[in-house]
Amino acid sequence: MARRLVVVALFASLSCSDSSGPNTLGSLSFTYSGGGGGTFTSSGTAPSFSGAPPITTTWAAGYIEAGEMFAGGSRPRSGGRVDLALLRIGRTTSGSETIDPTCDIDGSAACNGMILFLNFNGNGDTGDFFCGLTSGTIVVTTASNSRARGTFSGAGQCLAGTGGGVSAFTVTDGQFDVALVAPPQ
Repeated sequence: MARRLVVVALFASLSCSDSSGPNTLGSLSFTYSGGGGGTFTSSGTAPSFSGAPPITTTWAAGYIEAGEMFAGGSRPRSGGRVDLALLRIGRTTSGSETIDPTCDIDGSAACNGMILFLNFNGNGDTGDFFCGLTSGTIVVTTASNSRARGTFSGAGQCLAGTGGGVSAFTVTDGQFDVALVAPPQ
């Protein structure tokens, strides 16, 4: 259920944005182990999401709401699935935050966290791996009303979507540079 809410919240938040303005290009990337391991890279123009969430294009975007910053990215897979990464950062200014091991990305309490859903169907009920950091750091290097940049790294766990076991998850060389669009309505 929580997985479904995270994606719905991200897509809903971006559905009200106007990405037609200048400099709406964004990027989010990192190297990871666990969940099959590899490199996650998403970049592109912040979509408007006025219809169904895009599943055929790569994008990265963010927003600010209630004193927190969110940054996310998606890249398409086959069969209408995506890989989706989302950061929740308990600040809107430059500075460093420690990953909260109990952070509920889609919860109401402010926190610092990162999730990665691999080969995800967007409905919250199917995916190969659901991964999250439980320790590490997010550093916001630049923050303005329209853009956020920073770095992140840490360790956590992945849960296999097929009901399999839990495995170690690490993230290194994480970087984000996203346009900030309108928050959820």
